Amino acid sequence: MAAVMFTSEVLTYARRLLAALATIVFSSVAFAQVTATAPALGYEDSYQVNYVSNLPTGTFVNFTNAGVHGGLSPAGDICINVYTYDPDKQPRNCCSCRLTPNATKSLTGADLVGNPLFPGTPTTSIVIKIVATLPTGAATATAPNTGCNAANVPGTSGAAGGFASGARAWATHWQVSPFPFGTETEFSRAPLSGNELSKLTSVCSFIQTLGSTHGVCPSCPTLNALQPQPTPPNRESSTGLQPCRVLMLSPRTRYG
Repeated sequence: MAAVMFTSEVLTYARRLLAALATIVFSSVAFAQVTATAPALGYEDSYQVNYVSNLPTGTFVNFTNAGVHGGLSPAGDICINVYTYDPDKQPRNCCSCRLTPNATKSLTGADLVGNPLFPGTPTTSIVIKIVATLPTGAATATAPNTGCNAANVPGTSGAAGGFASGARAWATHWQVSPFPFGTETEFSRAPLSGNELSKLTSVCSFIQTLGSTHGVCPSCPTLNALQPQPTPPNRESSTGLQPCRVLMLSPRTRYG
């Protein structure tokens, strides 16, 4: 009898635990998909911005999919729609990358500035804007970005072709003064207005229709394909200087 009661208590506890875990999971998903405050469109993280400077040396823009819409592909796939602008606010290029949950893809500095809408206009700094949407169709091995188009106007949030949540992006920044050094920052979330969305998609549509392939940045390859693994440093640096050595002094050594 005691064994039966013990088993019953364990089952009751297990049911309560599972119910609590389910509540936490659904609450987490609901919390992640925070709708933007009107008049902003989409979710709070659907629209994000950053910049890069001193291009193209060592610059990478890295994207990932947090899996808010589902942990498996294709249900959890999202599109990262990329739009870049020169410092004088002239449009430079646009493209779209499809990301499966937990995947990482990237664009290099050369990708971002190498094929401008107006050829012969070099730049070393750009503004980068991304809009996250849900794909409109299934991807294939030969067309991994199917269902993603930066020129499409997103529809209902959470529906096919609508705004998506869970996009995360980072950009590296190279400074040249007072000495060369690099940092990496996460993209900043911003409210997306209807006017801004219309400008982004209409300009991208113009690029795709009349740009004659100019202004279209390449599809995003995986991160490992872009960033080779570092090699162990040589004992001598590129300047020919030997590594620092510690000089041990005798207790009897005096100065002055």
